[in-house]
Amino acid sequence: MTDNLLASPRHRGTFAAYTSATLASTSLFGNRIREATSIFPDTALPRLAAAALSFLSAYDMTLHGERNPFDSERTYAAARSLLAREGLNTPLFVWAQPLPPHAPYLPPPSTKYKLLAKGQLDLA
Repeated sequence: MTDNLLASPRHRGTFAAYTSATLASTSLFGNRIREATSIFPDTALPRLAAAALSFLSAYDMTLHGERNPFDSERTYAAARSLLAREGLNTPLFVWAQPLPPHAPYLPPPSTKYKLLAKGQLDLA
C-alpha cells in the first residue's frame, strides 16, 4: 500500500506478483483521476491521463497551498487494517510506502523564513 501511485505495483510491472495493491487516498483531485484509471494495472493509462490533465496540478496547488495532501498516517492505517484482517497466524509480506518526505519540498510555515529570506524558495 502506498499513496504514491507511481511507486505502486500497479505501475512497476509487478502487480501480478501481489495479492493486493492498495492505494491510500490523498486529497489531490488529480490523483483521484489517476487512481480511477489504475484499474488497468501495469499500463501507461494513469500516466497518460496525468499528462493529459496536467492542468489539475495547478488546481491542486491552489486548493492545498502549503498543506501536504499526502498524509502518511493514511498509508499506515491501511497497513494496520490489512494486518488486522489477515491476522498474524500466516506469513505476510506488507510493503507500506508513504509519499512524504518527497513532496512538498517547502518547510512548514513555522520555520519557512528562518533560513532563507521571504521570496526565495517559495515554489516547490
